[in-house]
Amino acid sequence: MNERDMWEHQVDILSKRTAILNQQIEGLEQRLSYFENVIIVLITALKDGGIIQADPEGDHSFEE
Repeated sequence: MNERDMWEHQVDILSKRTAILNQQIEGLEQRLSYFENVIIVLITALKDGGIIQADPEGDHSFEE
């Protein structure tokens, strides 16, 4: 195997690994989006059902 073949082989390996990583990232993004939507639906349902209620004392902030 000459040097050019060796470099081409390394590029092929890196290209395949990059494609796999891109697929994994896309899968993670899809799952994250799904969980975000589930949380939004859950919080909305809890608020609509009266489980989560506004604080009767008014707005609060986390600033000191």
